[in-house]
Amino acid sequence: MKILINNRTFLGVFFSVLVTVFAVAVFTYATTIGSDVSVTGALTVTGATTLNGNATLGNAVGDVITATGYFTQMRIGTDSTFDDIGTVGADELGVEGAMEVDGISYLDGGAITAASSTHSTGVFNVGSGSLGVASSTPQQELGVVGDAYISATLGVATSTAAQELAVTGDVFQSSSATTTHFLSSSGTNVGGCIEMLRSNGTKVRIYIGASTTAQATDTNFLVVEAGTCQ
Repeated sequence: MKILINNRTFLGVFFSVLVTVFAVAVFTYATTIGSDVSVTGALTVTGATTLNGNATLGNAVGDVITATGYFTQMRIGTDSTFDDIGTVGADELGVEGAMEVDGISYLDGGAITAASSTHSTGVFNVGSGSLGVASSTPQQELGVVGDAYISATLGVATSTAAQELAVTGDVFQSSSATTTHFLSSSGTNVGGCIEMLRSNGTKVRIYIGASTTAQATDTNFLVVEAGTCQ
């Protein structure tokens, strides 16, 4: 049995096959989708993915967003500067657990650490502002509400304190009652002592002698003599 195919039939079949192959190729290798795409199940994309425009991840608070790689650039808020994290309101960025920041962190709005401690292994620089301890409104560069404990030396207007307390400048003391300056020692038979420097450079010490009653002729009650206290 012979099947005769004329030229018109052959060309029709040929172009039909060609259009089908072309349509499959365009659908397989398409890079642009002109309408919305809705996926009911999981969507796996192999290769780089670029999302231009707004993107929403999750639709509930309990949704978990997991990134197995690194964010090379992240911006939060409405600021126009990249490589920064700028927040607009409270609780916009929450981190459960430890957070490591390699580099300088700038906090323009302040920082609140509740029920935790802030540790600094390097230099803690306040800059030109104020540092408040148990106070949110320090009136001076350093405001402390409560007790303060320093295990080493404290230098005021000096960075090279040779004693436990070193002050470069004047000291002012005042109180609503009788202002008292009390000097005591914990050693046996050792009292308090005040050491001053004369205008000629010699050191003078002032201390209370062994006498317990001040007399007009008692020269051992308040002793002022050349020398050092220690």
